[in-house]
Amino acid sequence: MFVYWSAKWCPPCAELQVSVLRRAPFRSRWTRFVPLAVDGDAPGAQAYGERIDANVYPTMMLLDNAERIWIRMPCGLQESTFCSVIDAALRQRTPIGDLAHALSNRRSLSDDKVIQLVFHYWPLEQRVFPDERRLAFMETLDEAASAFPGRLLTDTISGSGLSARALAWHLVERASRSGTLTSPALRAQLTERFVELLRSDEATYSTLYYFLVGLTPVLRFLRDGEPNGLEPLIDSLSSVLERFVDDELLSWTERLIAQSALINLRTPADFREVSKALQERTRRLTAMANADTASVIERQSVMNMAGHLLKQVGLLEDSITLFRAEIDRSPWPTYFMPHVAETYLELGERDEAIRWWRRAYEDTVGPTTRFELGVRYVAAFVQHAALERSTIEGTVTRLLGGPVDGADLGRGRLRRSLGTLNRTLSAWTP
Repeated sequence: MFVYWSAKWCPPCAELQVSVLRRAPFRSRWTRFVPLAVDGDAPGAQAYGERIDANVYPTMMLLDNAERIWIRMPCGLQESTFCSVIDAALRQRTPIGDLAHALSNRRSLSDDKVIQLVFHYWPLEQRVFPDERRLAFMETLDEAASAFPGRLLTDTISGSGLSARALAWHLVERASRSGTLTSPALRAQLTERFVELLRSDEATYSTLYYFLVGLTPVLRFLRDGEPNGLEPLIDSLSSVLERFVDDELLSWTERLIAQSALINLRTPADFREVSKALQERTRRLTAMANADTASVIERQSVMNMAGHLLKQVGLLEDSITLFRAEIDRSPWPTYFMPHVAETYLELGERDEAIRWWRRAYEDTVGPTTRFELGVRYVAAFVQHAALERSTIEGTVTRLLGGPVDGADLGRGRLRRSLGTLNRTLSAWTP
């Protein structure tokens, strides 16, 4: 089975549909597996998601008929690479856990099996080496993937590309473990390899995607060793990001993600120090993206990035204007409403912010998403209007008595939301 676990309103899901899932190369492979789309708001969806360890939209994985995972696909891949990875997994028909343990035991693996391991979405893997052993495994995978220099493994995957992606997973894993000691020599070696990657032909959007969406932890990890010695890396990364922003072969979502990473790289966290030139460039980019994007599915992704990008450079009112216009246009408008609420709050307009949080909750149809937004609405009241006891208690009563399927209550994303609600109410002092 190829399982696609998602939600209609989800921006990354929309980007994935436009870039891969609705295109002919992927659809032509449907004869080789059973395609199964699971909407996170459907009855039983959260229980099923928990059963196969799907808790993030979108989740894409190949499973056998015993529900053993062959591969969990990452986002950010070009359709040709995505399909090549699927083909490799279909040829091997081997659970990812079996492959990982074979590699960990230093057994020799075929090209397809190494592809399957390197392209597996490890940050969301919960069953295979889920604890401190994960980092040691990432080191082994990084070493194994570097053994294919100059080789073309498939029409779209080279040995150097395999090595670059394994380095990405290794760095992302180390950056996520702030308490793990890393020797200065290893940190310097990883920094040098990252710079080499940025200066190579493998510095593609696809390879660097998880750096771009999680840039701060990686840079923090590398700076721990050389706080003032990352100029070559910063310069190389800036050049790559500038190239992505201007690359018309990339989607608008991809170009705007690159612009967001560029802003994170070049400016302090305080948007008040963002230059006027950078603000104007962001205005221009988001306006172009808005004008160029007609598909309602693609707009869900593009306008999400555009609104957040405007906010990132301090253009709060522009962000609100863009999101409110998209609310009037989108088939899934309630996704944007909490972003409007949060921005109004930053502008000091508490009542308007709460009104938008309430509207997001009231207007959402899907039971799981409605519950999640209801929890955020309660949290907003507890934090900013704690004395409104009757509204808070009434909303909680409605939430817990709402139309959630019995099989899903306390499962998956609903379980996480219940935990958030519990912590929110525990901290409430009416």
